[in-house]
Amino acid sequence: MKSAARHCALISLTRRLSCCCTVMNPLKNSVFPQFLRAKRLSEWEPRFLIEFVERGSFAVMPGNAARLGEGRFAKYLPWLREPTTVAIVGNGPIDCSQALEIDSHDVVVRFNGCRNFGASGYRTDYLVLTNTGEPARQFAFDPHALNAHALKAAGSILLARPPDLVAREVRKFPRDREYWETFDRELVENRIGHKHWSYMRASIYREARATLIRYGAKKSDQPSTGMLALFYLARNFRKRLRSSALTLYGFTHQGWDRHPWNAERALIDDLWRDWIRRAEAPDP
Repeated sequence: MKSAARHCALISLTRRLSCCCTVMNPLKNSVFPQFLRAKRLSEWEPRFLIEFVERGSFAVMPGNAARLGEGRFAKYLPWLREPTTVAIVGNGPIDCSQALEIDSHDVVVRFNGCRNFGASGYRTDYLVLTNTGEPARQFAFDPHALNAHALKAAGSILLARPPDLVAREVRKFPRDREYWETFDRELVENRIGHKHWSYMRASIYREARATLIRYGAKKSDQPSTGMLALFYLARNFRKRLRSSALTLYGFTHQGWDRHPWNAERALIDDLWRDWIRRAEAPDP
């Protein structure tokens, strides 16, 4: 009886959310229908509902958050707070003493192999993965290429290159076809499983590339997964974050030669200098 009443209360909360929120990025494989069909309430704590707020699918409209705090809904407000700090964790060297600092952020984003997972903390609200080319193949088939603990800890998984983007880029740069070979199905079947995942929008990739070209990148260069994650955050969180609220950890701007590393560094240090700060790198 108690479980049924709780179920009704949470469904009422979802309806209230639909009145108080605006859609920003509806997800194809939304957990909403799954929640409404759920019979084991232990699997569907309010934390899952708030991914519509904190994960970029919904944004609470100014002045409406109070409506969610009336009566029995007040206890859910801690999950509905606006994020004020974000950590984005790269795969470069990180001082182990920064682990607790990283996990204390309202939102923590990691990407690809997560080689620093554990030493750089454990919290993972978003895990952003490339789903094309050789790295994606390794993630899909090599159990050691993608940190299993980071994958398990991830609240939401974002695949960086959606099918419509891939098709367009292959037509535009046919010589780069091998770099755009997709492993979406293999990633989901072999590694992601039943975890919640979605694609980034193609417009994020196009915006990132157009901006990087202004900083010296070539038209054929591909923005790195970390840069795509930053543009995703800029689109979904920047208006709700104060200055210097996003901190970069382990960003060395080194790696595959088709990523415009110098342009990415210049963009961050110029265009986003008031919004992003870099954590101090560990002593060599």
